[in-house]
Amino acid sequence: LTKKMIEIAQNNSIDIQKEACAGNTGTDAWEIQVSGRGIRTALLSIPLRYMHSNYEVCNLKDIESTAQLVAKVVSELKGGEDLCF
Repeated sequence: LTKKMIEIAQNNSIDIQKEACAGNTGTDAWEIQVSGRGIRTALLSIPLRYMHSNYEVCNLKDIESTAQLVAKVVSELKGGEDLCF
């Protein structure tokens, strides 16, 4: 799923940044991925500073790029195929 999302970003000239996270990311992604027989999971984050403080700072372009990527990925999902591309 992650490889497909990267491919979609590249094919649509959507800027992305990659970050390797081994194991628990502090989100629900890990628990979802390893539950039952496993669930395809990809984690999208918006780069920012000062998370969980009184203010968070990010670049509006990063928010827009993330929204574009989500929209493109969803538009390429095939119905009834359990998120297979």
